[in-house]
Amino acid sequence: NWTEINTGILAQGSVPGGQTQGTLDISLVLASNGDIVVGTTVVGGTGPPYGTTPVDSADQWGYWVSTDQGVNWTWNKIAHDGEETLPGYFGIPENFGQVDLALDGNDKVHAVANGYAIRTSGDTSMATIGVTYWNETVGFKEVTTSFDKEWDIIDSDVLALYPGNALGCSYPTVTVSDDGMMVVAAWCQPNFTETTIDTVDGFLLGDLWYNYSADGGATWGTAVNLTSTPGATELFPTLAELQLVSSAGEGVASATYRARVVYLEDTHNGASPFGEGPEEAEPIVYLEFDIITVTSVEPIGGTVPEEYGLEQNYPNPFNPTTNVNYSIPTAGFVTLKVYDLLGQEVATLVNQEQVAGSYRVDFNAVDLANGAYFYRLTAGTFTDVKKMVLMK
Repeated sequence: NWTEINTGILAQGSVPGGQTQGTLDISLVLASNGDIVVGTTVVGGTGPPYGTTPVDSADQWGYWVSTDQGVNWTWNKIAHDGEETLPGYFGIPENFGQVDLALDGNDKVHAVANGYAIRTSGDTSMATIGVTYWNETVGFKEVTTSFDKEWDIIDSDVLALYPGNALGCSYPTVTVSDDGMMVVAAWCQPNFTETTIDTVDGFLLGDLWYNYSADGGATWGTAVNLTSTPGATELFPTLAELQLVSSAGEGVASATYRARVVYLEDTHNGASPFGEGPEEAEPIVYLEFDIITVTSVEPIGGTVPEEYGLEQNYPNPFNPTTNVNYSIPTAGFVTLKVYDLLGQEVATLVNQEQVAGSYRVDFNAVDLANGAYFYRLTAGTFTDVKKMVLMK
């Protein structure tokens, strides 16, 4: 038997709005306990602070949950139109918003969405469209670090030359490991520089990008270009369940995961659910890619050090593995992170409580591009930064 979900949900007069409202992009997952979870955006109006529509009637991003096999549904709001989901920006939830969600082994919701984001200060007419990640523990996080929101070209050409609804960073999709720690997001993104945008026949060209978090969505690295087909645009990605391929054993902070994605390769430029562009058959592509972040942390025997210290990595330059030694004279929370030259975090090597002692971290940078990086140790009030060079 089939149930008309839209009517079954919205006819009940439940929030948001208490009135009939349309749903758009839909994501459906089944929880391990049998609950049915439907992620979506719900069409309403413009909510505060820049609108008069009440929050419960504004555009919303969220998910419905049914605990009785689809008979009754409960709405869970993630964000509403006009809420400051990212520092300095209102927005993301919009009536056209594209969303996806995944559940980890504890049935925790991990969700992504795109939509307009309006500056909360300065030029408030500046619109940008990125991808926001959310879970109830870490809140909202930006994953599209490759998309510079300050470029005016985003507000003009990108909004005018999109194929269908592929505005800015579009059609986000998410997958998560069973333990909820490794989260991977992918999306479509236009090809452009600060002053130019790649187009064919009046439509922008774009690629698929991805980013990941190895600490349950709390921190994200630098976005990576996943596909780049000359003269074509990759659209509508969907990530499958994330697979743990190998674990390096005790003392290893992360492992190797395999992600799988299917997408449409728009070779005729303009593929769209709205019918723009030529009516041509387009290939559906299946792709696998591995995320390898193997890092081991081992204590070094000897006496307890008298002061904090961070040593130069060895070897340096390196390809693709190196090790870093550091010392902490008192127990406390320790972080050791790697950054690129733009200051964007690309790897978290240590993020945990440690007893006083000396430690060695083995770092595998197989996923990183050639070049210089900085690594920073933070322990208590101590901070030190050093430079490392990757030469493949």
